[in-house]
Amino acid sequence: MVAVGHSTIRRPIPNLDDDETIVMMRSATNHSASKYATLVHQMLLEDVRYDQNERRSSIRETLVRPTLIRSKGESGMLLGISRNISSQGVCIIVMKKIQEMTNADIFVHRLGSEPAVFVAECRWTKPFGDGWYLTGWHFLDGKPTDTPKQIMEDF
Repeated sequence: MVAVGHSTIRRPIPNLDDDETIVMMRSATNHSASKYATLVHQMLLEDVRYDQNERRSSIRETLVRPTLIRSKGESGMLLGISRNISSQGVCIIVMKKIQEMTNADIFVHRLGSEPAVFVAECRWTKPFGDGWYLTGWHFLDGKPTDTPKQIMEDF
């Protein structure tokens, strides 16, 4: 969803047969002289196809931010990049398979202020290329183990 004044616009998952998606993809790759145009076009198609197959219980918005994941009971942290977020959860790209049902504190980088802190449970992990994983986290009620200040000192 995108807030515009007092109204909200819901963005559906792009459809490969939709004219708007085709225009978006063409505008991102409209410099035919670019040696990267085909590669960029292919990568955008991969994301559209992946999103079409994803089951979602709520509308998610793209949010690409550095994240830190600290599993409950563990001292180490895992670095990740958020892919999308909703009021119910977040998808994070990581380089380690995370066990489903893992509870963790998730610290998402914010621009100009302390990280946002979420208590969450990993609901699923899927391969996302060679050595990368998409992880789906559901937000839980609860208090984080650490504060943003403590987590940054430990990192």
